[in-house]
This record gives sequence, structure tokens and C-alpha cells, in this order.
Amino acid sequence: MSGVKRVKLGGDGFMSNVCPDENPDDPNPLSLIEDIQFCISKVVDDDAAGFDPQAYTRRGYDPNVVTYTTLIKGLCMQERVGPALELFEKMIEQGIRPNAVTFNTLICGFCRNGEVCFALELQRMMVEWNCSPNVITYTTLIQGLCMQEMIGPAFKLFGKMIDQGIQPNAVTCGSIICGLCRNGEVDFALELQRMMGKWNCTPNVITYTSLIHGFCNSGKLNQAIKLYEEMCSWGISPNAVTLTVLLDSSCKDGRMKDACHVFDLMTKLGMEPDVVTYNSLINGYCRGCRLDEAIQLFYKMEQNGIKANQVTYNTLIAGLCRVGKVSTAGRLFVHLQMASENGEGV
Repeated sequence: MSGVKRVKLGGDGFMSNVCPDENPDDPNPLSLIEDIQFCISKVVDDDAAGFDPQAYTRRGYDPNVVTYTTLIKGLCMQERVGPALELFEKMIEQGIRPNAVTFNTLICGFCRNGEVCFALELQRMMVEWNCSPNVITYTTLIQGLCMQEMIGPAFKLFGKMIDQGIQPNAVTCGSIICGLCRNGEVDFALELQRMMGKWNCTPNVITYTSLIHGFCNSGKLNQAIKLYEEMCSWGISPNAVTLTVLLDSSCKDGRMKDACHVFDLMTKLGMEPDVVTYNSLINGYCRGCRLDEAIQLFYKMEQNGIKANQVTYNTLIAGLCRVGKVSTAGRLFVHLQMASENGEGV
């Protein structure tokens, strides 16, 4: 625990600034709640490690595990894991035993901060304090490991969790599946998705989107489309990410008819195509030397109030040059320069 730098700002601790003029002999439950909320809202300006438990005691309250855990959560939400850890240590010094919620809060804070190794150390400490890691503990750690692209350790922890009789939930499975897909292990990810029913977990749009994205990135568009159709057959509606991934992959594979079908579906479902969506279609047309359609889409994009960006212009200029339309490319380049000079954010 000593690896995190301690920060002391001096003073009497921020609790002394909460209500310095209040009568310590007049405890008030509402005032206590307001104190905690005030502390959380002011953690950016104050030092939580300077928290004075005596400020509560003088008012007739003894800070307990809920008090400390609430403040620790506030600090973690502000990404101040160092002061949160100091407050955790102060809590222990006061003889207050942390519970699973306290540990899970800290573990989540360190994982979000990218310090997964320290989060794993906290998980090991839980056992010493007779706190059993639960599904939240393991899921948070697995998410943290996957975010750091540490798929091997994440899957090992997943296995340990199951061995200990802790049933994963949809978020746990989804995190592992997403990590495997990012690592290119799409077949293994699909196998895990098929096993979710074993743990009474139902795949959701995030699970399917991760798989679809993974198969598209692996050049297996047909398999991705089958997964999309399976998802829809289960009554799971796609989101904008799902459809954007399919559209982009269809464009890259030269399947413009499929891409246009996805584009139309997005509009039908009330999803407004953005510059990324248009860029994918324009790139697809340019790759297929269908420059007239690419130019038409470019103008349609502007008519719909979507501003072209650098990628849009670069794609069109490269496509026009590829088919020998250098003069048209030159005019587009001038258009780009004018847009830039007028501060249109290209």
C-alpha cells in the first residue's frame, strides 16, 4: 500500500471546513448526509486524507464503514485514487473494518486509472480481511485487464472465478468476449458466447456488436452478417455502432449494395448518419472507381448539414486522381483550402 504517494495539504482536515460554526452537541441526521455530500462535491479542492473523524464524533456520530466508503467512492469518481487509498488507510487506523463494497470501490477506481496490478493486490487483501471477492470484484478486474489488453490474465481470472463457484453475469462474459475479439481470437469469443446460457446469461447488443466487430476486423464479413441476423432473430435491436461496423466492413469489401442497405436501415431506425458513416460509403465508392456516386454522396452529405472533414477530402482527391480526374481533384483541393481559410473546421 506504500507504493501510492501520500499528499498532505495541511490544515485541520476538510471536515473542519464543512460546518465550523455548528454546535457539536446538536447532531442532525440530515446535516450528516449534507456533510458527506458536501465532502464528495469538494474533494477536488480539499484533501480527503485530512478527514477528521473527530468532527463527526463531537457531533454525536461515529464515522462507520458507510461514511468512509462513501467518501472513498467520491474520490474515485474524481479519479483521485491516491487520496482515496489514504482515506482507506485512515479508516483501518480507526479500527473500522472495510467490507466488500469498500474494496470493490477502490478496485474499480484503480482499474479505471489503469493501475490494474494494484487493483489485483487489493483483491488479494480482501481475503485477509475476510471479505470474499464477488462477481462485481471479478468483473471489474476482468474489465480492467481487458482494457490493458492483458487478455491472458483476464481469462485466467475468469476461470478462477468459475472454479470458486462465482457465476459470471452478462457484463463479465461481455468483457471477456470483447477482449478476445480485440485480440483477434474471434472463434474462441464466439464459443464463449455460446456458453453464456450455461450461466443463465443472455447475450445483449454489446455482446453481439463486439463479435460482429471482431469478425469484420478478421475479414469474416459473412460470419458477421450471420451474427447480425441471429441477433435480430432474438429480438435484439442493433445500435448505431453495430450498423456502422457492418456498413464500413461492407464498403471495404466492395459490397456497396449491402452497405447502402445498412445506410437505409440506419435512417429507418432514426439513427442520423454522421461524417464517419458518409466517409465509409465515399471510400467504398472510390475503391470501386465509382467516383460519380462518391461525388453525389459528398454533395448529399453537405445538403444534410454534415460537414466534410479531412478524411472526406483526402479520400475523394485520392479516388479522383486514381481514375485520372486530376482537374476535378484540383478543384476539390481548392474547395478544401477555402473551407479551411473560412474556419469551417476541416
